[in-house]
Amino acid sequence: MRCLARNRRFERCGTNTRLFYCRRHWRQPFAAIFLLSSVVGVYAGLYHDVFRPVLEFFHTADDAPAKQPQRIALIVGNAHYRNSDTLQNAAGDAEAIAAKLASQQFDIIKVIDADRDLLLLRIKQFQAMLALGAIGVFYYSGHGMQIDGQDYLVPTDATFEAPDSNSRDIVYINPARVRGAINISEILKPVDTIIERHPKNSGSLIIYATASGGRAWDTVNGQPHSPFATELLAALDQADLEVVDVFRYLCKKVPERTRGTQIPWMALSTDARFYFNRPDLDSSIGILKILLLDTCRDNPLRPALTPEEVEELNRMRGSSRRRR
Repeated sequence: MRCLARNRRFERCGTNTRLFYCRRHWRQPFAAIFLLSSVVGVYAGLYHDVFRPVLEFFHTADDAPAKQPQRIALIVGNAHYRNSDTLQNAAGDAEAIAAKLASQQFDIIKVIDADRDLLLLRIKQFQAMLALGAIGVFYYSGHGMQIDGQDYLVPTDATFEAPDSNSRDIVYINPARVRGAINISEILKPVDTIIERHPKNSGSLIIYATASGGRAWDTVNGQPHSPFATELLAALDQADLEVVDVFRYLCKKVPERTRGTQIPWMALSTDARFYFNRPDLDSSIGILKILLLDTCRDNPLRPALTPEEVEELNRMRGSSRRRR
């Protein structure tokens, strides 16, 4: 048997060998064994540290429990307006709703008396947090209006236009001329795009304090909260109410408090089931936004109150007051 290793002149070594090596090249078998063991070790390490975890991830992905979405709430209470009447209960309503949602594991972003710039900034922060996958509640208490079917929120720095002194017009705002008014359709538009791409168990739900064209009371008979906020706080205490059931509860209780002058309304676009008091059931939800708007939805430029409205106002005037 001859050694097949190369000599210094790159010619085959013809030395006779014993046990597969010659005296000149006896180190080569050990080098080969060392090289082979090194390669095996490297691949074994890669498998242990890289390949196996990846394989285990794909193998168990279907069986892994779903991640709980974050709960976020943006709470806005606008009470003190620069160019309009102060609302007695708006700030207190926002504080109470914020405390209630905080007890239900919501991360709270709270704004009291927000001007346009501050409100838009907080809305952008709220949008960014929702886009990662979350359940977001936006609660607004303050002045609002509806023009041509579009709902607007009114920041505290909005300017108001006085009605003609000879007319019975009751307010103030022209959104075409008031830069402060914020259309609610613009509030969460970036999240809407994400929901359209991932529609399963995602969507939006808006609960209005009153119907389209209606007005919402700020206080009735000197109560510390508006009728809508009072009944919403009571509904949030009930663990068995799904969010649509919360709306049904409000539809029953709010008219009772306002003698039928204020009836809540809802717009729904989701297949998700959500319980405020059951965070353990959130795992099936992708992105869900819930808007709770305690504000008026009438056109402030309409000409006058009807006789029936005048009679109702006179009956409730004194300790009762509407939100604009």
